[in-house]
Amino acid sequence: MSIDKVGIPEDSLLNKYASNPSNFSDCYSTSIDNSVTLQTYIAAFYNSLAFLPERMLLGLVAGRPADERSVAGLAAGNSKEFSAWSVEDRQDNQILLCDMREATRSWLMVEPLSDKRTRLYFGSAVVLANDKPAPYTILTTDTLSQDLLGAAAAGLN
Repeated sequence: MSIDKVGIPEDSLLNKYASNPSNFSDCYSTSIDNSVTLQTYIAAFYNSLAFLPERMLLGLVAGRPADERSVAGLAAGNSKEFSAWSVEDRQDNQILLCDMREATRSWLMVEPLSDKRTRLYFGSAVVLANDKPAPYTILTTDTLSQDLLGAAAAGLN
């Protein structure tokens, strides 16, 4: 399975941040041989082994657990909050999450390619606050983003 760094789709909820050149943004994509809904993708992404260390860290250090029940609530659309994030916007095929400091955004999207094939997207943005950079450095790297998307995709194949 190949994971590619790609341009952010025009209809992406992440575009309002990506369109500001002062913000950092990225987008990765992979295709899988399975028909996947956004709900299923969210559950696979946040329950993946690659995301588990972050889930544990958020619970221990930040006091904001990200357990399987909270993942299920987010995936089903029953919760507007998930650990250190809140749902900023959601459509049938994508979700945009905002961290508790409003400095970063995480975005997931599914794009059906056929009855049995789906393109998965994962992107993020670090946004300016009052025209100043975020108070901390960008923690995600290309490798981490690819690992997170790859682990979710592997769980869906």
